[in-house]
Amino acid sequence: MRGRWLWALVLTIALGALSAGTAHAQTGVKVLVLKGANDATNQAAVTTIKGLGQANGFTVDEAAGVADINPTKLAGYQSLVFVNVAGDAFDSAGEAALQGFVENGNGFLGIGSTATVEPMPRNPLPPSTKPCSAAAPAESNTSPATLTNTSAW
Repeated sequence: MRGRWLWALVLTIALGALSAGTAHAQTGVKVLVLKGANDATNQAAVTTIKGLGQANGFTVDEAAGVADINPTKLAGYQSLVFVNVAGDAFDSAGEAALQGFVENGNGFLGIGSTATVEPMPRNPLPPSTKPCSAAAPAESNTSPATLTNTSAW
């Protein structure tokens, strides 16, 4: 499992560097790492990422907290890594900064529980959305089923 996210990190950094253009070729690739809880697991991940940076010629800085996810701070980086950042972590300005960072072609990698950051409402469909119906084939002798999307995505 550890090998997979290390490869994902290297790929994220490479893509961020390639999409950043020649302006970053002169200053070098910089990666900002934001960790969730201040525990041994997350600190070990940050230390490992910093070691990868030293071994591969890119700079890794650790964010002080979610307040660092803003356009001014992110402007100096080509890649962003979240390590176990979970839940409703950002205000609307932080969400907009993260979205703009990625939409501008920079790299992003979420590790661990980051998949649960900024959860969607339980049913993100507008109230006017009707459930879809799926009819079973006539030969199956079963009644039609009504499907309602209630998953968070």
